[in-house]
Amino acid sequence: MLFLCSIGLFAQDTSSTAEFKVSENDFRQNSYPKDSLATALILYESGESSITQSDNNILTKYKKKIKILKTEGYKYATVKIHLFRNRKGFETVRKIKATSYTKENGKIEVVQLEKAHIFKEKVNENYNSVTFTLPNIKVGTVLTYSYTLESPFIFNFHEWEFQEDIPKIYSEFQTSIPGNYNYNIKLVGIKKLDTHTNSLQKKCFTHGAASADCAEALYAMHDIPAFVEEDYMTSKDNYLSKLEYELMQIKYFDGRVDDITKSWKNAEREIKSTSLGKELRKTSRVKDLIKSEVSLEQDPLNKAKLIYHYVQENYTWNGDCFLFQNVSIKNLLKEKTGPISSVNTLLHNLLKENGFEVYPVISSTRKNGLPTKLFPVLSEFNYLLVLVQIDGKQYLLDASDKFVSFGQIPYRCLNEYGRKIDFKEGSEWCSLAYNKPSRNYIDLNLKFTKPSIISGTVQRSYSGYHALLKKQSYYTNPESYLSTLENSYQDIVFKDYKCMSKGVEDDRFMEAMHLTKEYELETENDLYLDPFLFRFFTINPFQLQNRTYPVDFGYKDSYCYKLNLDVGGFYKFGELPQNYRMRLPEGKAEITCRTLIIENKLSLTFKIDFKESKYSSAWYEGLKEIMAKAVNTQLNSILILNKV
Repeated sequence: MLFLCSIGLFAQDTSSTAEFKVSENDFRQNSYPKDSLATALILYESGESSITQSDNNILTKYKKKIKILKTEGYKYATVKIHLFRNRKGFETVRKIKATSYTKENGKIEVVQLEKAHIFKEKVNENYNSVTFTLPNIKVGTVLTYSYTLESPFIFNFHEWEFQEDIPKIYSEFQTSIPGNYNYNIKLVGIKKLDTHTNSLQKKCFTHGAASADCAEALYAMHDIPAFVEEDYMTSKDNYLSKLEYELMQIKYFDGRVDDITKSWKNAEREIKSTSLGKELRKTSRVKDLIKSEVSLEQDPLNKAKLIYHYVQENYTWNGDCFLFQNVSIKNLLKEKTGPISSVNTLLHNLLKENGFEVYPVISSTRKNGLPTKLFPVLSEFNYLLVLVQIDGKQYLLDASDKFVSFGQIPYRCLNEYGRKIDFKEGSEWCSLAYNKPSRNYIDLNLKFTKPSIISGTVQRSYSGYHALLKKQSYYTNPESYLSTLENSYQDIVFKDYKCMSKGVEDDRFMEAMHLTKEYELETENDLYLDPFLFRFFTINPFQLQNRTYPVDFGYKDSYCYKLNLDVGGFYKFGELPQNYRMRLPEGKAEITCRTLIIENKLSLTFKIDFKESKYSSAWYEGLKEIMAKAVNTQLNSILILNKV
């Protein structure tokens, strides 16, 4: 049974909510003026992390107070604590206390969480979880919870996230770290600390007759906005306001010094000793794997493409991103499926066995976040690519996707940079950028065959990542692709569809078809037409009032819509879509719409060009305006034809 009681109004009133204790003031705030969309509000949050003397574990005491503002905020009454584990140890959580406070009819109803409603679960080999849901939640409820987390993983000092997906009034983090442990501390995100104090506590950490001083720090932020995810971004972990800790050095009381932060030279030796490093050197295992036509090909680029397509077509990525462990070419050859490291190691070894200059590239996917460049942190990498050099030109390769062209990597990998590993000459950072613009081009040539009927041809051409999406859709199931096309434009009749691409290996996807569309003549004199039979955007993806992180398309993007319309002898042109040109400074992005009448024929050209793959947040308003203009043009343009 839940512990339930009712109490009168709190006697003490306070104008500040920067405390864990629930006050009368907490119930007065039923909305958050700085964010009217907020479904819940974190009134107070604190953490205290220190290193225990008995076993050198990291001990973190956590407290949080939340106000529920809307029914959509009920989900914040459920708390899940993730606990890391491996063969060397595991994290634990204890002293869980949670209470809900709901004010009704002038009284505060207090309900405490029972231990029986705390659930433990094994998530996978590396994580356990502890979950609980606070009881008696309603709009206006204030809830508090606290717990103590203990971790034996001294390398992973508790990361502190000041920012979440709901706003916070106040968040603070206190640390006490003995001088034996030297951490690199990094503040991520654009928001600055409101409070940062440091002090020294003498001889706080002892071992026999020896002792060490402790560096004590307080970090705090006020009025932290919610982090709202939006389209065209990489991992939110790159931009959330938070403190990150990386252990650099341990000084033991017996005089030993352990340098945890290694140079890339040391990291390369570590990689070499992993299953990845060992498999990269086993090129002889694939010596007789290639078909005869590959070995007979004399042109280096064509030969590399044959090897690439062989791996791409015959081996399947199973979705696992194991990078340094469980890499096995033997298992991949047997099972025909395996983790990304095995698939691309096979590609690497086949290219190397056939005389190519080739290197493994360790990287991090867009969702995984950017690895730090300050020093090697191998745990921040989760993906393997292959770099091959042919006739002085470098090509990045990934054979895991059946539809990705040679020299292109999957969209998930477009994450700025990776590390090219060269065990002989030393590793270096390399760009993962895709420098060619990805184009979406639509060309219509239409004519009125009757006063209410237009017909003609449409050609659609796609390159880069637009082509990749189309290839995936069409070649996976052509019949389904055509059915979807017809169902998406039910007022248009398509026939004589033709795919003009050369196949999956083609860098572009091109298609052509004949179309017919019939209009209802609502008046005797005029016909109102929507000139955009096909649209690129119908909703502006940029909706935030203020975006604090970059717009990352992943690639340079270009759209072009051309309409040539012959009205024959049935009509003459009345009102046309507005001509305009809008550009960002330095020509970083541009949108144009142009109409031209020649001999009673209309030529309309609508173009959107994003000249950069990534824009800082300073360009957000400009991009938002361009997208708004693009949507408005495609949805609201009217072409008025006057009957002759």
